[in-house]
Amino acid sequence: MIDKTLESVINQINAMGADNYQIGVYNRQIEQMIIFRKKNLDDIIKSTPWLKYKNLLGSDIYIKPDPDEERALVLIDDINKENLISMNNRGVNPACVVETSPKNYQTWVSLGNEPLAGNYIKCIASLLAKEFNGDPACAASSHFGRLAGFTNRKKEHQLNNIYPYVICHEYSGNHAIKHVKIREWAIKEKEKKPKISLGKIFPKNDNKLKKEPSTAFLIYFESWLVNTKRYHNEVDLSRGDFAVACRMIKEGYLREDIIISMSNNSPNIKTRKGKHLLDYVTRTVDSAIKCCCM
Repeated sequence: MIDKTLESVINQINAMGADNYQIGVYNRQIEQMIIFRKKNLDDIIKSTPWLKYKNLLGSDIYIKPDPDEERALVLIDDINKENLISMNNRGVNPACVVETSPKNYQTWVSLGNEPLAGNYIKCIASLLAKEFNGDPACAASSHFGRLAGFTNRKKEHQLNNIYPYVICHEYSGNHAIKHVKIREWAIKEKEKKPKISLGKIFPKNDNKLKKEPSTAFLIYFESWLVNTKRYHNEVDLSRGDFAVACRMIKEGYLREDIIISMSNNSPNIKTRKGKHLLDYVTRTVDSAIKCCCM
């Protein structure tokens, strides 16, 4: 039988990508946090039964990368689904998304493999919290996030004597598409050099769209086919998918709308990609976002 808590713990920790972590066990009755330092994945797996027990008794379970590693990982707390979609669509795709209570999320944003000092992380956390309506009080390199697989023991979330589970919905572990530009911004900000325009880093998708995504995809794909057939005998439909995705991104369509539209409207896509359809479409759209936003 699969241990769902252990599975959630492993997924989140692997996505966060640090070698060592700090685990916080917060006793709500006495308002005291016990912190366990320098814990790797194996240590945490071994401790999971004890953490379950403490959670059952009323403690909340938290996690953060061990600060000595200077892992370039930024926590954005208390965001809703709309802001989460905006993060993905604007090149700040999280390595990990945790639903801490119904329809309320924390995200861990990875900014590359190179270490990043805490003062830079705090600067970036403040920027991202402001840009995506997160909790500014949690914009610090030292702040804990919740560990998935355990229940949220805050009284306000209790319903019929049941506490909601903290759920790890996404755990790709990928770096944010714009992680290089975000790091550059933080360095210039801290060194008091001329700032990079935030509008260039996080362009908003405010275009008033004239066409529904599915209609737009079909029109743009047909246009691509016409132009391609003028100069080539063979047509690569995958290149067409990428080209249309790029065009839709530049015109302000949302990532999720492009994925759905391509899945339903690209010529012969179900036959071409079979069981790999969703993976193919997601990779194509994410590649297009990276190409258009970098």
